[in-house]
Amino acid sequence: MPTRIFAITAARETVTLDNEGRAEVSFTVSNTGPKPIAGRAKLVPLGSAKAAWLSLDGEQERNFAKGEAHQLTVHIAVPPGTPVGKYSFRLNIISVENPDDEFTEGPSVSFEVKELAVAQAPARKFPWWIAVIAGVLVVGGGLITWLLIPQKIAVPDVIGIPVERVGKMLQGGRLRLRTEPKSAGEKPGIIVDQNPKHDERVAPGTIITAFVEPEAKILRGHGGKVEAVAISDRWVVTGSDDHTARLWNLNAKDPAANSVVLRGHEGPVTAVAISPDNHWLVTAGGDFTVLEEERPVTLGNTARLWDLSANDPAANPVELRQPVRGLAISPDNRWLAAGSPAIRTGDLKTNIDGTARLWDLSAKDPAASPVVLRGQGEPVSGVAISPDSHWLVIGGGSDNTARLWDLSAKDPAASPVVLNAGPKAPIWAVAITNRWVVTGSGNGTVRLWDLSAKDPAANPVVLNAGPKVLVTAVAISPDNHWVTAGSNSVVRLWDLSAKDPATNPVGLPGHVGWVTVAISPDSHWLVTNYDTDNTARLWDLNAKDPAANPVVLRGHEGPVSRLAISPDSRWLVTGSSDHTARLWDLGKPASF
Repeated sequence: MPTRIFAITAARETVTLDNEGRAEVSFTVSNTGPKPIAGRAKLVPLGSAKAAWLSLDGEQERNFAKGEAHQLTVHIAVPPGTPVGKYSFRLNIISVENPDDEFTEGPSVSFEVKELAVAQAPARKFPWWIAVIAGVLVVGGGLITWLLIPQKIAVPDVIGIPVERVGKMLQGGRLRLRTEPKSAGEKPGIIVDQNPKHDERVAPGTIITAFVEPEAKILRGHGGKVEAVAISDRWVVTGSDDHTARLWNLNAKDPAANSVVLRGHEGPVTAVAISPDNHWLVTAGGDFTVLEEERPVTLGNTARLWDLSANDPAANPVELRQPVRGLAISPDNRWLAAGSPAIRTGDLKTNIDGTARLWDLSAKDPAASPVVLRGQGEPVSGVAISPDSHWLVIGGGSDNTARLWDLSAKDPAASPVVLNAGPKAPIWAVAITNRWVVTGSGNGTVRLWDLSAKDPAANPVVLNAGPKVLVTAVAISPDNHWVTAGSNSVVRLWDLSAKDPATNPVGLPGHVGWVTVAISPDSHWLVTNYDTDNTARLWDLNAKDPAANPVVLRGHEGPVSRLAISPDSRWLVTGSSDHTARLWDLGKPASF
């Protein structure tokens, strides 16, 4: 397991942005190992924070003598238009020589985005002497301009070349590379298109976008269907009906090698979640047993907490001893939320109390004294927490309601806001941003509940997915631009920036079966899969027509049942009935 060679402390755990959305924070990084070491700094945005907001002073790689400490300064620059809310990031230090085993995750630093003022430059008189100097420069400037303008570079032809070879080609020509997936039926990893095109002449430093036939790393080892997946900036977790979960190191040279096997569940592992700080992993499995007529019957899912900061994360999990349906961990790493199922065994309906629970992950004993959230009379159908960790939403299945719980309150269990979808509108899916709660119902409707309203339960925006549609999956883009709903062979996409979002939804074709949906944290990609299809599809939400030319991810030999996207929007993990998961590269940002 990883060795923590470095000690990292932040000067402040909370920073205040100025009126232009800027701030800086200092970190002290010390080499606590027995020898000199080269370390690489990695800025990790958490939750809805963006990597583009963060920059590091000086070199990314530094040499640390034994016991030596360095001061690193991180600059934060949040652009205008960023949604109001709380955001956070972390500074990690990774050994250059042995990144798989020697690294340290720094503390989380948070900042709050408020309404950003647009600075107005004061009017100034134009100095007369500038005109004189400008005249002189015009006369002499023409003689030297051609010396000062950088010579343009011809863009090389990179189509048909493996993507791992292209970076060095472009560096030789002083160009920058970024990648995006594009399916064209070629060999995985081969570049199928480029922009700018071959032989166009561009300035040094120009970004060349290479479109790559999707390729994936195959995560093998399970002896059954992969029932659950989760991904952080550090780990991939898979759960299977072989009664195990597996932990894969995303920062390893080969993430598909040497998974850690987590044993102990007595039934399929059907839900997993990782805390954003990579401290806790929670797994839920179908191993809650009762006696019915003296016969043991597996009723539901019990949850286990695994400490990922331990030398052996597979040892000594904390048992929560609670049936679980639906999991979520708050972006501030404090709360684990889980709902309870209602189970039918034979003719007997055994409701394992139909409640939800909150466990405080910051407590000395997280399993002790969970907060019980009551009132959900039917089985919990979905659990989600807002990016600012303020609100928890829980869907209530066939009682037509969802409940909104205030996690910032002294008593989160007190006075939930009841979101009533109306008669014959059982809620089977939920999603949330800092602005909206989204619920999907069995009567084909999707509702948007405004968290900025005085009464979020009043006057929801109603979107219609179509007749005879049972909405079982919903997602909303973090920038609040798009809402999507999935059902039986139907996917709909609504533009929330439209004058009337309820009109003219976009239909996304291509699959048959029950759908799963997810949107990347950078709001670039919508991912869909169906339970009868061996593929997943990527839909470009930045495109003029998001429904056109999806990227098809092929390779699984069984239906794709689960998917998750990494916090930096770089990786997609898919789980399948073929006993494998696959790790897909969604594109690298521009290299320097």
